[in-house]
Amino acid sequence: DFLRHEIQMLKMEERCFIFLLFTLLHLPHTADLCLYNCCYCGEVSPPNVYVSMGSTLELNCTIEKDDSPYRLMFIFNQKEVHPLESSRAQNNSIVLRKVIQSVEEGGDYSCYKNDKKVGSSTVEVVYPLQPVKESAFVCELFDWDKYLSCSWRIGTYKRESNIDVAVVAETENHSTLRPAQTNNTFASWNANLGQPYTIKFHLTITQTRTNETLRQTLTRNVRDIGMYHT
Repeated sequence: DFLRHEIQMLKMEERCFIFLLFTLLHLPHTADLCLYNCCYCGEVSPPNVYVSMGSTLELNCTIEKDDSPYRLMFIFNQKEVHPLESSRAQNNSIVLRKVIQSVEEGGDYSCYKNDKKVGSSTVEVVYPLQPVKESAFVCELFDWDKYLSCSWRIGTYKRESNIDVAVVAETENHSTLRPAQTNNTFASWNANLGQPYTIKFHLTITQTRTNETLRQTLTRNVRDIGMYHT
């Protein structure tokens, strides 16, 4: 019985050793990861950025104080960002300022301390806001005092869901006429318009990701609006 017990204990120890060895070999180890990354030594901010074409992208890479010689740099598409587009702000940080010219400049921008990665920022480039074209804004008027509807086409965007359009009408008798129904390409009014000769439509177009806003005013003469009688 004693010998049998000892054999069982040895088998249990053997299984535990095999399990421990398997765990060490297959799970990522922080020390190993830090051979390639500059672990816990700094950060890149902001971590996620939306920027319009033609606007300036600004990223900051800050590391902990280090008196030893080192070099900070930003890498994009496996190439260092041109030195003229980045500058050392302080001894322990670098600032990337870059005018975005195309959507191809979106992606991951990584900061490196010598050959080790400090962190990265994901940049998404969006198309700039575009005013509604005069020819794309069409209105219909039902009698003078019953119903006015207008529809339009917004510009070309990567994600139209990130665009918000608000519209307010103005006449000689009413400075602010808010639509009864509205969405990004349509608005309608049920109120008495007061027999206006001209109607001004004030549009506010917003890119919700960048919080950029474009305002424009379109004017329509009632004689040029298709009128229907009910």
